[in-house]
Amino acid sequence: MEKLRQMLNPRPNGFEAFKQKITEWENSLPEAEKQAARTHREQMRKKFHEEFLKRDIPGVSAAGMAKLREIMSTPPNGREEFKQRMDTWVSGLSPADKAAAEAHR
Repeated sequence: MEKLRQMLNPRPNGFEAFKQKITEWENSLPEAEKQAARTHREQMRKKFHEEFLKRDIPGVSAAGMAKLREIMSTPPNGREEFKQRMDTWVSGLSPADKAAAEAHR
């Protein structure tokens, strides 16, 4: 963990840089620890996804939020798929919901 703290100080600029540092750290670990780290990362990703689905976006109707929860019913596989699903969701919203969703982004 100390090596990870050192690698993340100073904090990487942006999600991709952060993800790269985590991957470098994981790859430097012995095999048993590497698997434990990856399992932990997957658990955290699922936890984030569950928390994401619990929150409402201010100004978006209940119907709009129901559509989002349906689209995101399974965790996306990476940031690009997340963005793609969000774009799909926003494109199908009413004008008022679309404005609220865009303002939230």
